[in-house]
Formats: sequence, structure tokens, C-alpha cells
Amino acid sequence: MTNHFIKSIIFLIFLIFLINSIKCEDNSNNNNNNNNNNNNNTTTILNSTIINDGPLCPSKPLCPCVCEECGPPIGRKNSKQVFVYVAGGKQSNYTFFESDPSIKWEEIDTLALYSNKFDKRITCLAHRHNVKVVFTVEEANIFDNFKYLRVYGNYWDGYINTTRLGDILLENNVDGYSLDFEYGDRHGKDLEFSNTLKILYTKLKSMGENYQLTSAFSCYYGSTLRNQIQLVADNLDYIILMGYDFINSKIGTNITNSANAPIGIRQIVKTWWMDLLHKNDSKKIVLALPWYGYIAKCELTNEQKSNPASIFQSDCIIDSHANVVQKPIRDILRLLNNDQIIFDNNTSTNNNIKSSSGILWTSNTQTVFSRYRDENGDIYQFNYDSPFSIYSKLRSLGIGGSGVWCLDKIVGLPNPIVDAFYFAFSRDVIGDNYIEIN
Repeated sequence: MTNHFIKSIIFLIFLIFLINSIKCEDNSNNNNNNNNNNNNNTTTILNSTIINDGPLCPSKPLCPCVCEECGPPIGRKNSKQVFVYVAGGKQSNYTFFESDPSIKWEEIDTLALYSNKFDKRITCLAHRHNVKVVFTVEEANIFDNFKYLRVYGNYWDGYINTTRLGDILLENNVDGYSLDFEYGDRHGKDLEFSNTLKILYTKLKSMGENYQLTSAFSCYYGSTLRNQIQLVADNLDYIILMGYDFINSKIGTNITNSANAPIGIRQIVKTWWMDLLHKNDSKKIVLALPWYGYIAKCELTNEQKSNPASIFQSDCIIDSHANVVQKPIRDILRLLNNDQIIFDNNTSTNNNIKSSSGILWTSNTQTVFSRYRDENGDIYQFNYDSPFSIYSKLRSLGIGGSGVWCLDKIVGLPNPIVDAFYFAFSRDVIGDNYIEIN
């Protein structure tokens, strides 16, 4: 009786799978016939921009049906851009994008990922939420993987393999590129950088108007970029300004007066970018802020080390025997809960935290910081941005959007905190006009 029942179940499952396969094959043939009837010249292109991804097709999950959401890139989602970088092991992890609560699809316009071991299903998932996916391209990627730009020293030689450029997009079903040349002088000489952007931009737009090209820049720049800054803006969809890593980590510095993202970046955005570009191009500017901070060991006298109140002293001079180390927001907030921490890759401070200062505020940078004392009496300070400090830097900027480096820094935080960070970057906060804030 039991064996007969099991055989019946197996036969039923096989029958369902067979029926679904026939339906899926018929549907696939109909799609191909429709493509041929609509435009015989573009069938190959259309077929190259969709994939057989199987389980992502909700209507027929039991067979490898065509997922048309991986096709041509989607249009702009909102008038203001929320641009989110993803790095580390999460960027090719489909399960992370599908189920992690730190992904707030309704708050994101563009995801910038790296191409290494990219899972194409991420594109399908993002497109279902009307979110673009672009590949972040750094210097090393260009030299080793992409092979479509050649750079000698600090200068471009003008060679771009635009065919390869386009093929990479079609192979991975992504919506464009985000350039990230932040090391050295990557703006060439004369107009080399803007001319290079023009070639890239023209190629993407010839493939489809919704393909997107962005480039990240330091908030400050040299004369080479200044002389071509309008031409650069003319050939980008968005200018991503890296509003972070301003902190002074030199030994002997009072880190309390230094911030990863100081309030002064508002004026930098206005003076160095908005005022020099055509007024309408302010809509292309995206200010990216950090979801990470820095931790430093404070130099102490013997008296300060033994005084419990010194945890609240005004200054923290960077100790000469320990490096300033970058930490994601999730690790910093663990410190506030008196958890243990690994200070850096070489030195572990697994001593229990004896006391914590809680959250403190530096008015001149409008940035939060906190301190803790370990069992040895040593004091550590970590400077970072809270949702409120981020809000104070983005509100009423009147630019094209906000960005963040990077999403995986908040993984594991409680939902209310994640929501607060997203709100600080929201489109309504930025506003349509620049308003000076004292």
C-alpha cells in the first residue's frame, strides 16, 4: 500500500513537470516567433539580452522559461537618484539580494556591483523592482578584465574596444557602467578624460537611451579636470561625488576634530561643482556618503589612563602605537552595546569593554563619535555618521541624488536602524534647491 502510494506521487510529479515543460516550450516558441515577426534584423540582439534562468520565472517555476525582465535596460525610476554601491562577498550573492532585510528596493534606483562571478539573476530581481544594475569599473578591472582601455602612466592613449564594452553589458544583462578611477591622476592631459567619456557615453547611448554611464570623483580636483569639467558632465548621466575619507589619520592628530564626512562637504559640492556647471547639470550630481567610520586608539598619560572621567575628555590624540582602522557601521554599533571587537587585521583587542561614553557630537563637523575604555584602561574613539548626521549633510542640497558606500556595511542591523539610514538618504531630504545651512 505504501509503495503504491509513493509510486503514484512520483508519477504525478513527473506528469506535472512534463506538462509545464510543454507549456514552457510553446511559450518560448511563441516569443521567438513574435520577435521574428516584429523585426527580423533585431532577433539576435533581443535573444542575447534575455536568459533562461528557470526559477526566477514566477509563472512557470518548474521549467527553464524565458525571463524577459533581463532584457533591455529599464528607464529612470525617479527624478532623484539613490545610488548604492555593493562590495565584498555580497555583490554576487543572489540569496542576499532576494531576502536580506537590508535591501530596501523601493528606496534604491541604481545598484553598482563588480563583475567578478556576477549572478545574472540579480539583474532580473532588480529589474522587477525597477532598479538598474551597473558594473563598477576600477583601474585594475580595466587592465586585467575588461581590456577596453589602455592607460600608460597617467595618460590615456585613446584606444577603446567599444565592441567588447557592449558585449559585456549584453552578456550580463546589466544597465551600464560606473567608473571609479580614484587613485592617481586619471584625468589625463588636456581633454583626454572627457574625450574618453564621450566615446563610452556615445557607445552606450547607441545601444539604447536607457544605458547609464556614471563616474565617481573626489570632491576636490586638480586643474586638468577643472579645465574639462563641463565636457565631463556633458558625457555622463550622473557625477558621483565621494563625500568620505576626509578624516586625518596622522599620528598626533586630534581625531575629535576630524570627520570621515564633515559638514563642509556641502560647501565643496556647491563651490567646486554646482557653481561651475550649467545650472541644469546640478541634477546630475550625486553626493555619496559612508556607511562606515574609523576607530583610533587615544594617546593617554598615566593620570588619564587611571581617571574614569577621561573617557569624556574633549580631545583624542591618535596614539603612535596603533593604526587608525576603518570599520563598518554594524561593528561600530556593536561597540555601543559593549560587545568585543577585533581592532584590525593584525592586533586583536578582545578585552571586555569596561565602559562606554555613549553617543557624543562634534558640532564643527556635525558628526557623531563614541569612545570606550577596555579592561587595560586604554581608550578608543570611533568617528562615524549616524542617520541624523547624514541627514544634516544631504538636506536641501538641491542636487540630483544621494549615494552610499556601501550596502554591505549595514547588514545585520535591526530593521528600525536600517530604515533610519535609508530615510537619511531619501529623495525628499535632498530637495530641489540649494539652501545654505548654518
